[in-house]
Amino acid sequence: MSTREQHVGSGTAEAFADRLQRLRRAAGDPSYGDVAARITARRVAVGTPEAAARIARSTVYDVFRPGRTRLNVSLVGEVVRVLGVADGDVEEWQRAARSPVVARPGPGPAGPVRPEVGPAPSAQSEADERPTGRPGSARLTSSASAVVASSLRRWPDRFRHDLDAGSVVLLVAAAVGLDLFGASVSEQFHLPIWLDTIGTAVIALRLGPWAGAGVGAGAVLLNQLAHGPTSFWFALVGVVAGLLWGAGGRLRGLQRSSWRLLVLGLVVAVGCTAVATPVTVLAYQASVTHGTQAYIDLLSAAGDGPWVAVALANLGASVLDKVLTTFVAFALLVLLERRMTRAQETPLPD
Repeated sequence: MSTREQHVGSGTAEAFADRLQRLRRAAGDPSYGDVAARITARRVAVGTPEAAARIARSTVYDVFRPGRTRLNVSLVGEVVRVLGVADGDVEEWQRAARSPVVARPGPGPAGPVRPEVGPAPSAQSEADERPTGRPGSARLTSSASAVVASSLRRWPDRFRHDLDAGSVVLLVAAAVGLDLFGASVSEQFHLPIWLDTIGTAVIALRLGPWAGAGVGAGAVLLNQLAHGPTSFWFALVGVVAGLLWGAGGRLRGLQRSSWRLLVLGLVVAVGCTAVATPVTVLAYQASVTHGTQAYIDLLSAAGDGPWVAVALANLGASVLDKVLTTFVAFALLVLLERRMTRAQETPLPD
């Protein structure tokens, strides 16, 4: 038997697995795939070749699985370390993992020895209240805090799941369809907002600015096939929106609060208006087939010139539209990530 693996009794193994699960929940409930990715990254960082550093999700899942008969002590140390346990406390976890060893054959009472795995010695608490990382002592956040932490950790700036080529194609197609559907709803009900860039925002935040720009332009151009070349040049607005959402989504910490999401939506709104205003005035003589035309006419009647009237009407509608779109895209991406996490965390057969 490997010196890194220890036989354990089933009761003790279940207790230890429960403590590992509590530590995982206290660390934000990352998926097993995410834990595996963190371990791989840590191994690569210390010089292990990437091919040798990779670890399967099923291997990580097995560490947390109750009822198993072996514990890989070395892997337990790697798991708790990437879940936030301080280096000085990792040894305590490994010692706890080693303790419930099945007695070897020989003189003495027969049967396995099954001591309980007790909590490791307490140490000075962290100032930032991170999980202390000691078996049995990991703090559980309140329900509300856990939900918030889980949502933030699933934000697309740090995606846990890679998409294969087929999934990317499906996501892009769905995003283009979402843009076209939103534009149709806006036109049908004469809304003062466009709703035609939700898919663009989803792709930009998930796949990056250039992919977002492509979807933004592509949706406008496809719309022209159905309605004629009435707004061809507004494809430029879709490009700018995709670039800004994509770039904003990559800025560290920008997405970590609703206020920062609001700022991102406002930046996109201003950028889109800066492009839409000259397009509307120069290419379409300050006339559009959208609900904002009523506001353009109202401002023009009040004495504003075409540039000012178009800019003010467009900015007002764009702020509402792009801020709403930013939050809707965020919600859709969180739902997508959670769905992928649930699918990935389905227990594998032994």
